[in-house]
Amino acid sequence: MLPYKFTKLPSGLRVILAPMKQTQAVTVLVLVAAGSKYEQKRINGISHFLEHLFFKGTRHRPTTEAVAAVLDGVGAEHNAFTSKEYTGYWVKASAQHTDLALDIVSDMLTSPLFEGKEIEKERRVIFEELNLYFDTPTRFVEDLFEETVWGDQPAGWYVGGTKESVSHITRKDILAYFKKYYGTLGTVVCVAGNIDPKHTTREISRRFSTLPKRESSVKPPVYEDQTKPKVTLSFKPTDQTHIAFGARAFNHRDPRRFALLVLATILGGNMSSRLFLNVRDHLGLAYYIGTSPSLDTDSGYIMSHAGIKNSEVLRALEAIRREYDLIAKKPVNHKELLKAKDYLVGRFLLGLEETDEVASYLATQELLKNVIEKPEHYIEKIREVSSSDVISVAQDVFKPSRFNLALIGPHKNKDGIMRILSR
Repeated sequence: MLPYKFTKLPSGLRVILAPMKQTQAVTVLVLVAAGSKYEQKRINGISHFLEHLFFKGTRHRPTTEAVAAVLDGVGAEHNAFTSKEYTGYWVKASAQHTDLALDIVSDMLTSPLFEGKEIEKERRVIFEELNLYFDTPTRFVEDLFEETVWGDQPAGWYVGGTKESVSHITRKDILAYFKKYYGTLGTVVCVAGNIDPKHTTREISRRFSTLPKRESSVKPPVYEDQTKPKVTLSFKPTDQTHIAFGARAFNHRDPRRFALLVLATILGGNMSSRLFLNVRDHLGLAYYIGTSPSLDTDSGYIMSHAGIKNSEVLRALEAIRREYDLIAKKPVNHKELLKAKDYLVGRFLLGLEETDEVASYLATQELLKNVIEKPEHYIEKIREVSSSDVISVAQDVFKPSRFNLALIGPHKNKDGIMRILSR
């Protein structure tokens, strides 16, 4: 279903190639095990800071324009992202420009300049990014939820850091972090698209030859000590209240993860899900509403997010809580269960048609699990989920001792919210 070749180079660099002859595109993706869970609080946000700085010039292309113009000149898409557990750098281009894409990404990661003046300029850019982020409650409420769940530890810190922490990051910190985390043993290079595997392997080996062989670092474990519901209110005079309401779950290796995916889909995975139909369509309480799981190597949760009329917050929370309670008590009927599983399988198969989705799937599996789960296995496990599996995992996670809620809006009193979560 998804042919690919895995190679571990003598340097320790892991290489995954996925030939897709039916397309004229290619995606080059490099993932590095360096995210905000690896950071110290004083330099929270440094993983994201480095992500920005790799685009600010290399020894061979000393300016931002020199890096970007080459890719823009061939119509390529390129960007980067930082998460809690890794940072990614990618280029998507016409397959005839595969070598160029590899050249740019490898050059950025093996010979960055990290010039002092560029660091200071980019620090100001990141401040504005943080301003945008904190002023966008639909995005910020999800990180506020994670802060509520995990508290003052790396799992609960913001990926981009805060203005205070970013302002303290020095060039010395940046060089030390780069030296510690950017090495072959913590890096995966994946190329998916219309490629010649032998040629592409040689190019990767040559272009990443200067990436040093370093032991991959270990992040501190996530600790959990929750015994009762937790609520965070962020007062903001908005015209709409934004909530994230969910519960701690488990990590991405837990065999219950497939049932959790089906559970989330039934609750709020699409426009025919329970929460969408009941909270938005029938009650008219929310504009947007959805449910999704987030499973990392050592932590996880399931969370519903929604934008609600300010005066209807408690009513909406009651409606969501009712759906949580119902799915933990009453078995899902065969038709609804089959629809959720067909949805997950269908979305997964559609993703396998795109080079960027294929690259992301393969590289993420290898980086985080050190093994690539075959698509056939994923589909099989989704198909095997039963109604009893769904009700069992709902009973495991939907309980007051695991509930968490983050809210952004013109609210200061959490008493009514605590009553809903505690019962």
